[in-house]
Amino acid sequence: MESGVSIHITNEEITGYIKDACGEDEKRKIVSHLAGCSSCLDDLFAVKKLTAQLASESSLIKKSALISGFII
Repeated sequence: MESGVSIHITNEEITGYIKDACGEDEKRKIVSHLAGCSSCLDDLFAVKKLTAQLASESSLIKKSALISGFII
């Protein structure tokens, strides 16, 4: 996501936001973008849901590399 440019949040930004691994300025930019972009908000919820499913189902963790290839 670049300042002043209307583009979607990247997979890396979504992951950093979920893992709380981004700075406060980046968080504000992401939250601001999510407030106006249902597509990115849907992506964020999908990644959170998949992450929760993978964590709760150990059999899927072994297949996570295969599954993540289909997400992108």
